[in-house]
Amino acid sequence: MGEVGTYDQWLNNDIFGYTVEKGDETDSCWGFYGREYCMEEAKSVVDYQVKQENKKKRAERKNLLKLEIPQFFGI
Repeated sequence: MGEVGTYDQWLNNDIFGYTVEKGDETDSCWGFYGREYCMEEAKSVVDYQVKQENKKKRAERKNLLKLEIPQFFGI
């Protein structure tokens, strides 16, 4: 989209923002020209947060397994 298209979006108030809330944490960003672009960016933030949360849970489970499995050494 060129300058005229962006200016048209501004004139028509086609500017959006998002807020993602998870517990006490909030992530937000505003000033996206076009609803679709805003939704894509919000989705990428949520996808990243889910990926990080899954990574954290896997690490916690791995640490629990290390603690629960006795180590046997051959004599």
